[in-house]
Amino acid sequence: MIQDILSCLRVNNANDYQPQKLPKGFFKDSQMNSHCGRLVYYLNANKMNEIKDGKFGLRVVARPSSGFSYYRAAEFRSDGIAAGDILKANQSIYINIKLHRFVDENVFRFDAASRGRMDLKKIKPAGKPLNGK
Repeated sequence: MIQDILSCLRVNNANDYQPQKLPKGFFKDSQMNSHCGRLVYYLNANKMNEIKDGKFGLRVVARPSSGFSYYRAAEFRSDGIAAGDILKANQSIYINIKLHRFVDENVFRFDAASRGRMDLKKIKPAGKPLNGK
């Protein structure tokens, strides 16, 4: 389920993009669409327009963030696009966020069969993704 993967979506504001500086009441609700697996956030556009400099960002922190298969945090910053230019009262905006799962190179092990069974419990992630990123 996406709740296991997506543990935190933060909306940030101002030049330093700190979530604790958002106006009170900006967040209205969140819902999971069980048919398509989409997570929906409802924001108060009028409150978002109160953001200093109008700048805002989104940060997705997916889990797990380490191990043999993991995700990295992803971030969007408006960088000069005011929140009011994107978010309008009584309108919807769809943001499609695609998460890339990284797979550690130590997930796969090949060994000579002549050595017998090998205990894989002591194998640790190498810290290098298979795709080289």
